[in-house]
Parts: sequence; structure tokens; C-alpha cells
Amino acid sequence: MAAVTPAPGKLAVEYDNGLGPTSKPLDQLPAGTSIEVTATITNFKTLPGHRVTLVIADNNGDTAMVAMDSAVFMAASRATGGLIKAGHTVFLRGTVARRHPPMATIDGRAMRAAR
Repeated sequence: MAAVTPAPGKLAVEYDNGLGPTSKPLDQLPAGTSIEVTATITNFKTLPGHRVTLVIADNNGDTAMVAMDSAVFMAASRATGGLIKAGHTVFLRGTVARRHPPMATIDGRAMRAAR
């Protein structure tokens, strides 16, 4: 069996397919799909315009890029008692976005430290 190569946009996310929750790689879902995921932050950057970009990854190394309002990021940081940073595992809710087709990204709507 060939080794699986981790890839951007291949992060498995949870979504409701109409019959209940299920999992699928992010890049296989259409824009606008509501998703949930628990993953580890590998990198983040604050951008102009009160935005934050995160790179999140699962245990297999598959990743996704997340864009969110800095207020969402800071609220999650305050709830944990400090700044959320690379290495922290988070639970994230958002929607699939395709600003740079064919790459799928996540518009983050809510985030908290994973339990």
C-alpha cells in the first residue's frame, strides 16, 4: 500500500449531509457548506482589516486554511486565559469558501479550545 501524502484542503471536516452528521475532506464540499472540525493550529497570522489567518492540521498532516475576524480569535483566546497559538488544538465552526479556486478554505465563525 502506498503512503498517503498530506495535502492542503484535504483536512476531514464534519458536516450535515441531510441525513445527519458525516465526515469528508474539505476540498470535496461545495462553497457555503457549514462545517465543524477539531484540529491543531500549526500557524497563524494577523492581517490588516481585523482578520486572522490560521493553518490547522489533523494527526495525518492534512491541513486547511482558515480566515476569521480577529474578534472571534481574541474571544477564543480570552476564554482560554491566554493567547491561542501554534500547537493548540481547537474546535472550529465555519463555512467552506472558494476564494482561490480550486482551493477550499474555511471562513471561521466560532472557535474554542478543544476539550
